[in-house]
Amino acid sequence: KYNNVLNNDIGRDLKVQSVGVIKTTNGGKVRMYSDGYFIILKKPCGNCASFTYTVREDNKWGKTDTGCVKLIFC
Repeated sequence: KYNNVLNNDIGRDLKVQSVGVIKTTNGGKVRMYSDGYFIILKKPCGNCASFTYTVREDNKWGKTDTGCVKLIFC
């Protein structure tokens, strides 16, 4: 099942910069895409895990904002 980390974000041209396979805590893996969608490739050991990703926004004035986000899932 695909999930999306950008569903609740407000912004223009938001893109996830941390794309590809990301290792989670507790031995899991997710595949992250630039449009915010991700899928769990390997479930973590235990009940919960987390991973960190970076989001970038190019605004209408030609400026760029980036933010680092940690997602915890159980």
